[in-house]
Amino acid sequence: MLERGLHLPRRERSPDQEFTLALERVQTLLGTPVEEVGLKLREFLLQALRSFQGNELTTESFKAASVRVAEIVGKLPRSFGDRFYFDSALIRGIGEDWTTNCLASAGTGEGVLPLR
Repeated sequence: MLERGLHLPRRERSPDQEFTLALERVQTLLGTPVEEVGLKLREFLLQALRSFQGNELTTESFKAASVRVAEIVGKLPRSFGDRFYFDSALIRGIGEDWTTNCLASAGTGEGVLPLR
């Protein structure tokens, strides 16, 4: 029996295992509202694989890229209810406002400040 709080070290995964895990996680995004993100992450992973196979990317960098993609997927929402769509609309609206070369002030009472 393990003592509470005692942690055993994880078995180290190979770069190929990390890539496969990341790709499997990315595949779960397809057919969801964040599919576009999944497609971009999948293309990034496949490009990393091509670079690794062409000796343009080190083993460490290839593994790190795969781990990072898996972490990004882990931070994305898994449910897509009303709150997801509200947040999406809010983020889109903020992005559109910012593309007009303006930045909302941070409590200065100045309203909207132009960036130029």
